[in-house]
Amino acid sequence: MSIYKQLQGLTLEKQIGLLTNHLVSFNSINGTDGEVSIIDELYSIFKSTLNTYGFNMYLIIQ
Repeated sequence: MSIYKQLQGLTLEKQIGLLTNHLVSFNSINGTDGEVSIIDELYSIFKSTLNTYGFNMYLIIQ
């Protein structure tokens, strides 16, 4: 199951915990350029979420 589907319906606290675990495991797999890898992955998650939920997600972020 994708990280995006796992985030649906969770409280903010649980979303943060899940994202933290995902990013730690993602960074472990993808080498030593930790900050760049994490930023790229966060951007990818954000972009996919925005594409999935459209303008409503944009308004929430604002």
